[in-house]
Amino acid sequence: MQERFENWGNADTPNAGKDNETALHILGRIGVLLLDTRWSQISDRGAQQKDEPLVAEDTWKQLEHLLLYGTYAGSITALVVCTDEPPVDPYQRDDLPEESYARLAAISSRWAKHESDREAFLGLMFRWLQGMQNRSLVVICGGDLCGGVETQVEDQQQAEARTKRQEDSKPKLDEWGQPVQELKPVTENATNDKFYRQLVCGGVAGSVPGVGHLMGDGGELQFNSKDDRGKRQLLRLQYDHRRLIPSEHCAYVEGLVRAPVDATEPVDIRADICSLFFGGVKVVVGPV
Repeated sequence: MQERFENWGNADTPNAGKDNETALHILGRIGVLLLDTRWSQISDRGAQQKDEPLVAEDTWKQLEHLLLYGTYAGSITALVVCTDEPPVDPYQRDDLPEESYARLAAISSRWAKHESDREAFLGLMFRWLQGMQNRSLVVICGGDLCGGVETQVEDQQQAEARTKRQEDSKPKLDEWGQPVQELKPVTENATNDKFYRQLVCGGVAGSVPGVGHLMGDGGELQFNSKDDRGKRQLLRLQYDHRRLIPSEHCAYVEGLVRAPVDATEPVDIRADICSLFFGGVKVVVGPV
């Protein structure tokens, strides 16, 4: 099944082009979302509208309905999102030397310059993730730098709860440093932690040399996000970036989505960043 998104004459982007390429493909329990962030910034005559939102308000509403309330919303347990630039920008830093800011502006993701779109996207992704157990999410995006970066984002409450579980699992010691045996109730080991996993593939062209140091190690995000009743609540996220592929290589994502026949078992998304020297690149865009 495929759901496409049309331009409904959104008031926020009155001159937006009519060819919205956003589409949601539903294959059993697997959803593949192709998110177009360009169409609302290009007029129907082809002019650039950089101050317009990346995604029109009507498209966000359609996405919210399809992923959270639509006919197939409850059946999707694995979601693969493909977009052109990373929503959680690994190159956005607040503590850079002044001479680096000009280069950073040239490679910074457009999401970093449109906070409302980034908050709408992350808020929707975490509402979907936390709506049911055994859900998994992978976001695959391009980047203006060569090399590959993996970013992991999670709710801070989840991270704090995991830290507490790890502390509680450590054996307690008596005054002589010997472990104290305790009778603990039998509990379920599965924690069902939810993660937003983002894979950035470096482009073959348009790379900026010598800016590998601009990648941040991680940080925190806080913003108000809608809950299922339409009310605003504070969403606290923490993220971590890891460079996986050297900057002199071209990075691409190779993956497999495995859906067990037993509907009670979770869908497994196996996606990893791989690399090639530039001379070995044969296909820039291929099937996922």
